Amino acid sequence: MRAGPFEVSVLAADSMGVRSLATLVDACGTLIGLDLGASIAPRRYGLPPHRRELEALSRARSAVAEAARKAEVIVVTHYHYDHYMRDEPEVYRGKRLLLKNPSSDVNRSQRWRARVFLEGMRVMRIAEVHYADGGSFDLGGPRIEFSRAVWHGEPGTPVGRVVMARISCGGESLIFASDVQGPADPGALGELESWRGARLLELSGPPTYFAGLKVPESAVDAGLAGLMHLIKSEVAETIIVDHHLLRDLNYRGYISGHEEEAARRGLRLVTAAEFMGREVEQLEALRRRLWSEPGSGSVGFEADEEGERPAPTSRGQAALLDGSPEHGLRHRAYQPVHLPAVLEEYQGGYAHDLVPVGYVGVFVDVHAREDHPAREPLGQPDHYWLYQLAGIAPLGPEVHYHAVVAGDEAVEVVHAQLHRLVVDLLPRRRLGR
Repeated sequence: MRAGPFEVSVLAADSMGVRSLATLVDACGTLIGLDLGASIAPRRYGLPPHRRELEALSRARSAVAEAARKAEVIVVTHYHYDHYMRDEPEVYRGKRLLLKNPSSDVNRSQRWRARVFLEGMRVMRIAEVHYADGGSFDLGGPRIEFSRAVWHGEPGTPVGRVVMARISCGGESLIFASDVQGPADPGALGELESWRGARLLELSGPPTYFAGLKVPESAVDAGLAGLMHLIKSEVAETIIVDHHLLRDLNYRGYISGHEEEAARRGLRLVTAAEFMGREVEQLEALRRRLWSEPGSGSVGFEADEEGERPAPTSRGQAALLDGSPEHGLRHRAYQPVHLPAVLEEYQGGYAHDLVPVGYVGVFVDVHAREDHPAREPLGQPDHYWLYQLAGIAPLGPEVHYHAVVAGDEAVEVVHAQLHRLVVDLLPRRRLGR
C-alpha cells in the first residue's frame, strides 16, 4: 500500500490472526524490514491455539522469512519473540541490522535473548550489526533515525523498553513505534510528537484485555489518552493501531472516540488488516469461539472423573522423536533455541510467546530423562543464566533459565537430556508426575 513515497506491506499482525507487527517498507528503492517476527499465545481462556491460528502462524512465518531475505536493512526494536526470527539466523546473513542496544536500558530477559541471538546463534558474525538507540543511519537514499529507549507500555513496566524509528526519504517520513502501547509513556509520546507530519504511523495500542489484571487500568487509560493526543497533534495522516489492542474483542469500543476525532481531522485510524485491505481476523481473541465450533476436536485430551487427561495419540495426530544426547542442552544453553522446546520469558508475569518450530506450527511437550549438574569454567563472569527444567508453566513442562551469581573460576550449570519430544497439542502436566 502506498503512503507518499513509501510502499508499505504489513506482513503479519494481531488483526491478521497472529502476534506481530512485521512490516516491509520500500523507501525510495531501499527495502527495510521492521520487527520481522510472528508468534501466537500458548494459552488463552485456558485453551491452546486452534488449528486456524496455527495455519495463520505458518503463513505469517513464511511471509516474514521471505521478507527478511529480500530486505537490505532489518530493524529489531526489542527482543520479544514476536519481533524477530530467533530460530532462523541464516535469514540475517549479509544484512545490515539496526538493533535495540542489548547492553543499556534493557531488562534481564531481553539482555539474555539478545546474547543468544547475537552470540549463540552467531548473528553477530554473519550480519553487519549496529545498535540503534538514539542513532541516525544513512541508507544511501532514505535515512532512518531512532528514539532513545522508551517504555514498552507504562513507565517502569517489567516488560522492558523498545526503540521507535522514523524513516525519511523524498521529504516525507514514516514512523514505526512498535510496542509503545498507546503510547502510555510520556517520553515516547513526546518523541512521537516531535516527529509530527508523517505519512504513516504504525504502533501498538494498549493491552485492554489485561486491564486490572496484568496491567494497571491506569496504564491502559494512559495509552488510550496517548493515542488521542497523537491524533489531535496530527502526528501522521494515517495511524495504524494494532497488536496488543486487537487481542480484545471489544477493541472498537475503546477507540470509537479516537476514530471520530481522526475522521473529523481528515485522518485515518485503522488496524493493520484494514490498512492492507483485509478483513479483521482476531483469532487469538476468538479462540474460545473457534474451539466451540463443530469439528474443532478435543485438542488432544479428554475428560474423566479426575479432570483432563491426555487422549491416546493416533497416527497422524502426534509425532514422537526418540531422544538422544544431541537433543540435550549444550554449553551455555545456546542450542535450546533450535529445539522444539517451550522457553519461558521473564516478563513480570506475562505469558510467553511460543513460536512453533519450523513451518508446521506445532506445540511440544518436553520429557526430560534426567538433569546433569556440571561445573564449567567460564572465566570471570558477573553472572550466568542457567537453563533448567521448570514445573507447571503455560504449556509446561518446559525449559527455562535463572540468573546465577558466578564465582571467579566456575559456575554450576544444569544440562538436561531430553528423553523424547511429543509433537501435538497437549494439556498441561507436571514433569515426572
